[in-house]
Amino acid sequence: MPESSRLGAELEPTATADHLTEARAALRRHEWAESLDQFLEADRGGDFGGDDLVAMAEAAWFAGQADLSLQMKERAYKAYQGTGNRIVAAVLALELFDLYTYRGKPSISAAWMRRGAKLLEGQPESNAHGYLAVSKAFGARAAGDIEEAMRLAELAVEIGNRSGDSDLVAHAMTVLGSFRVAVGDVTGGFELLEEAAVAAVNGELSTFITGTTTCTMIAACRDLSDYQRAQEWTEAAEKWCERESVGGFPGVCRVHRAEIVALTGAWEKAEDELRRATSELHAFGAGPPMGDGFYAIAQIRLRKGDLEGAEEALRQAHGLGRNPQPTLALIRLAQGKARAALAGLSSSLGEHGWDKGSRVRLLPAYVEIAVAADELVTARQAAEELGELTAIYQLPAMAASKAEAWGRLLLAEGDAAGASRELRAAIRIWRELGAPYEVARARNVLASALRGLHDDDAADIEIESAHNEFVRLGARLDIAATEREIRLANQRKSGPSRVRKTFVFTDIVGSTSLAEALGNEAWTGPVALAR
Repeated sequence: MPESSRLGAELEPTATADHLTEARAALRRHEWAESLDQFLEADRGGDFGGDDLVAMAEAAWFAGQADLSLQMKERAYKAYQGTGNRIVAAVLALELFDLYTYRGKPSISAAWMRRGAKLLEGQPESNAHGYLAVSKAFGARAAGDIEEAMRLAELAVEIGNRSGDSDLVAHAMTVLGSFRVAVGDVTGGFELLEEAAVAAVNGELSTFITGTTTCTMIAACRDLSDYQRAQEWTEAAEKWCERESVGGFPGVCRVHRAEIVALTGAWEKAEDELRRATSELHAFGAGPPMGDGFYAIAQIRLRKGDLEGAEEALRQAHGLGRNPQPTLALIRLAQGKARAALAGLSSSLGEHGWDKGSRVRLLPAYVEIAVAADELVTARQAAEELGELTAIYQLPAMAASKAEAWGRLLLAEGDAAGASRELRAAIRIWRELGAPYEVARARNVLASALRGLHDDDAADIEIESAHNEFVRLGARLDIAATEREIRLANQRKSGPSRVRKTFVFTDIVGSTSLAEALGNEAWTGPVALAR
């Protein structure tokens, strides 16, 4: 029985043609489920050509049947290879490389890339050579050769322009832009990312490339804590999804939107949205964005004080290829395991030697943990690097994180005045960004700095403000910590009189006659106070 007949008995040729006509029309209308149903009916009638198999793969993908979409692309590859169309077969092989990479299957994906490369041997330049260059660029980046990765991405842009393939141009520009941002060329990188993204939301690209382009743009903003830019492109992407009746990519947008919602302190709402998004993305086999979603859930649970739940979400994220740092290290710190936290985060930093974008995300937590572990030399080195990177990226959230990190370090080094200046700067920026949890954390540290300056009244105000915000947010561990600080502050207020009485007693206890002269009643107050 032919492969295409596996879904049931064959149809008459006329019926098959009718189903194909309906399937193609529904696909143009972006009625994905209807299109897929018609393609499946038509597939019972005999072997499809490559074009219809590719179209069926698209319908299956956006109807939420990622496995079926993958199967159709594999069949399309065989169909084009069978007719001797090496160029299109190579493009499909490279698309399969991307899809299997997306699914976390590196061995299978590498095999598809080799197939694509072999098909292009001895062939004149075509758009397929550009897609091959992009695939090789990812390999070079994974190997740590970022210069070669950027060279290959630039080559892909040039080939896309020469071949007139707008999808290839946008795809390659997005890849190149993300590489440039990672090495610190923020302006040049975002110019490329924005140029590709605006072409995407303007309807100039294929549906799939539009989705991946906008997702990469938003992810780049998220990774750098560029919340304003992320918000703009998330809204633009959502409007495009609604206009084009596109599923799957809205799940990605929901992940990024929920991350912004979490920043504002609406944690329950954000976690609910993230759970819905990861569930939707599961149907698309979308491993990386699912990993981002679970990682964001872990961050929320850590802030709420649910360490067990946070670690469980991190395990899910890590299983999908997401680096669990720095949240895993912060969980260990909350568990009182500062040394383990420092070791884990140090290892992660070592894996991102050239990647400035990744390092700038890891360093604030590294400073905090190094201070907690009393590794002040290490903390200062990290704070200095963080300052240098913040000067490169010049983004508000990074500036706030840098100021807070320096505040923690200076306080530990005994410079309470310098710490106060940095922490006040951090609070101001976090407040402007609408990040109440970060404001409260900085206030908590500022209270300690103010006590070091003997400004107890101001310290009381800061710690009480932090405590009240933690209560409003539901940050259990932070609530407990600030309650302890407030109790200690109250005890210190009553401490001076008790200490003074004790000093007098110990000073005169050797004088029996004076003690007798004072009498027992004179010590009633101090004893009662000590109780």
